[in-house]
Amino acid sequence: MPLVNVVLSAVPADIAGGASGIFATAQQFGGALGAAAIGSVFFGALADGGPMHALTAAMPWVTAGFLLSAVLCLALPRTAMSPEPAPSDPEPLPA
Repeated sequence: MPLVNVVLSAVPADIAGGASGIFATAQQFGGALGAAAIGSVFFGALADGGPMHALTAAMPWVTAGFLLSAVLCLALPRTAMSPEPAPSDPEPLPA
């Protein structure tokens, strides 16, 4: 959830709802595409040489995906919106 806050902090308030929907859709699509790609590599290699061979074949792709994600995190906005200052407590009424 903090990632959503960081990304949406750079979006104007009037389009934040649409941006949030696009972000959620991209997150779901990326997860499904990544699982399909790694699964294809793993199960393709599984037929060739067993589970250890499949794991050895799929692991560089998983590592590359994590490294790519880490590099893409550098493109995120540097600062999130600062929270609104808390309203000051009202002065107590004289007795």
